[in-house]
Amino acid sequence: FAGTPTVQVFDGVRGVSVARKTRVVISGGGGTDSFSLDTTAAVPGVTAFDLIGSTGVDAFTVKAVNLPVSLLGDGGDDQFTFGSTTSGLDKVTGAITINGGTGTNAVSFNDAASATANAAVTVSSTGITGLTGNGASVVSFVPGTVSSLAITGASSFANTIAVSPLGFPLSLATGTAADKITLAAVGAAATVITGDGADSVQIDGLSTGLVLFVQEGDDTVSFNAPSLATPGSLDGFTTGFTFDGGTGTDTAIFNDAADTTGNAYALSSAGLTRSGGVALGYTNVESAKVYGGGSGSYTFAVMGLSAGVTVVDGAGNGTFNIAGDTLGGTNSFQGGDGKDTFQFEGSGLAAATTIDAGPGIDTATVRGTTGDDSITITTTALTGSIAGAGAGTLTYTGLESAAVDSGNGSNGLTYVDGSTLTLSYVYVPATAGSGKLTGTAGTKELSITNPQTAPLRQACLVVGGPSLSQTRHTAATARNQVTAVAMSTFASRECPIN
Repeated sequence: FAGTPTVQVFDGVRGVSVARKTRVVISGGGGTDSFSLDTTAAVPGVTAFDLIGSTGVDAFTVKAVNLPVSLLGDGGDDQFTFGSTTSGLDKVTGAITINGGTGTNAVSFNDAASATANAAVTVSSTGITGLTGNGASVVSFVPGTVSSLAITGASSFANTIAVSPLGFPLSLATGTAADKITLAAVGAAATVITGDGADSVQIDGLSTGLVLFVQEGDDTVSFNAPSLATPGSLDGFTTGFTFDGGTGTDTAIFNDAADTTGNAYALSSAGLTRSGGVALGYTNVESAKVYGGGSGSYTFAVMGLSAGVTVVDGAGNGTFNIAGDTLGGTNSFQGGDGKDTFQFEGSGLAAATTIDAGPGIDTATVRGTTGDDSITITTTALTGSIAGAGAGTLTYTGLESAAVDSGNGSNGLTYVDGSTLTLSYVYVPATAGSGKLTGTAGTKELSITNPQTAPLRQACLVVGGPSLSQTRHTAATARNQVTAVAMSTFASRECPIN
């Protein structure tokens, strides 16, 4: 400190006056040293503090300081602790420089008692901004001297924290407000626990172990950005993991919209798997969103969640294989460009569902329940609905053709106003009944009531244009024929079994 008025205090010295000294240096001796700073009182002439440990296991505690502080751990496994149980980090307003020296050095910041929100905290391998001194001061790390970092955010106020790749383990905890945490390409072990608010956690890649628990509240965990406006790729996740959504209605978002290779996705109540990728799992999660690739051909196998699912395909051809009887809440499937196929499998449609098929020639298949169904299909232009195949109603836009498998039981089908939709392959598995197709001349409505007796397993109805144009049926024997009553443009033909 040549040219700078300095007082240097060594271990064992007491009662040293530091007034009118520009820089105060306090050095520990050998062994285990403890340093504590807890004052914001003005010291005439003093502009900085230096605390220097030794080769032992040293402890540095900073609760309050309004001047720049440089901490040097030297050798040994040292501990650097910041924050007060009464004011958090609000009174740590001076710039902090941490040089842990050699050894395994742990750094922790506790802002739980803060009286303000942390609106823009950034954490990197070289330091922290926006956390101490109500966000106004800066913490710097000497590269390679920090071995682990622990941060406790404000307990009663919101924390917005962005974490860059660190290269050392991180422990991060927040409180009861709505916190927003972004983890960029997690490459070292990390544990993140949020509090009881409606928190959002964004993970932009993972190559090592991550423990994530979002506790209470309606939380959102996204793999890459939560919005399609920022397409991401799941290629950055090379290690799988499972997070716990805690209580509340929680949502997981998987953003793979920047992918162009074409993948197969499988979404269930346990998480998402992707061809060529790792398993990204969850527990206690009630809804999920999957954003597929921007081009290429993609396949989505979907099991429902209690609060619903959203699946969005990109510009390529998409195949959606959806277990309709597992759906809950409100569900949305978007096909985008390309030729898309929506297959609802299982026994009926259990919850409200929307299809936005987008451009291209798109088709959907809906299956009835194992019981008695009364299915109604209504369409105008490229919009319409299919109801009665279970508790849920399918509402669609941009759909050019649809198929209904009525399932077993005594089933009825009503089709109203087929202005543009082509309805094909209306399957009626045989159990009993006369199997008649009935309608009224000049109307745009018909019904299929009672399935055919064996061996007929299905009846097939094709409708196109502004009125009923054609029916098809199998006719293995006379008793298995579907009888078409007088209707304009009606005709009977063989129906291929598909």
